[in-house]
Amino acid sequence: MPQLPSGLHVGIDPTPLSKLLEDGPVPWNIHKVMAIRNTLDLYPYIDIILLVPDAQANAGAQKLEFLANSLPRPAGLVPVRSGFRLSQYGDLAAQWTDGDKTSFEDFLATRAQSLFDNGLNLARKIQGLLRNTDDTQTRLLVGWWDAGCHPAQEEGWAESDVGGPDWDDYDVLAALGQVRAGAKHHQDFSESQAMLRLRGVWAHFCSFIPQLHDWPDPDLPVRSVADAARAGEWLQHLPDTELAWLHRQAIVECIGLWSALGDDFRRMFPQPYGIIELIIVSAEANEFFIDKVPA
Repeated sequence: MPQLPSGLHVGIDPTPLSKLLEDGPVPWNIHKVMAIRNTLDLYPYIDIILLVPDAQANAGAQKLEFLANSLPRPAGLVPVRSGFRLSQYGDLAAQWTDGDKTSFEDFLATRAQSLFDNGLNLARKIQGLLRNTDDTQTRLLVGWWDAGCHPAQEEGWAESDVGGPDWDDYDVLAALGQVRAGAKHHQDFSESQAMLRLRGVWAHFCSFIPQLHDWPDPDLPVRSVADAARAGEWLQHLPDTELAWLHRQAIVECIGLWSALGDDFRRMFPQPYGIIELIIVSAEANEFFIDKVPA
């Protein structure tokens, strides 16, 4: 964890990579593990962390284990997650000085290299285990990948990848909110019946969840904006009856968007598509498909 010329302390944390490789045999992780070929392929799974004064950390402080050869941590500073992966370094460093950028990039090219080498070696080991497993489904998915016909290798698939299959109300709101915010870039759709419905429902959501006004940023990963709302506990104060209504109504809106956009959905709204696709195939959505989807 180097100290940059400006005084900022920055480091990297490979915990997401370790978790990915540990859960490599899980079907929705197989393509991610198999895609790791070089150091840059590790970057989406490595967190950038910052060291800040304890008083500024609040609930964001993390209990992280440091490598034995890490630089000593100054007293009074605690590690917090920056909210950026190493693959997003350019966004985080957009306002950094040239000196800070050079210093951090030198760190990546030198002292951090052993961490990258270890990550690549472990990834290759896991890839070998996946190729030789006795599990039929795993070998099928790996075979598809090696043959170049895995669904994740389709054009545009990566843009709609949202990770695992779990979702909750925060994920649904993030997906719907990003469609609402991003519709302005699609003139024909922005005045469609499905979009007018969503705007009306969203206004109602805002009446009891004020934080939804002007939220979320449509250009961020959908899971990231959902995590921010989840951390703020935006839904915790809602009575059970309102929360149940919001849950059901949000599913209805997802189905309405799915029906209205069809094959254009992934192209127009790749990240929201990734969440809404999970909702559409869920058991909870089944009851709405018979005769309850809005015309």
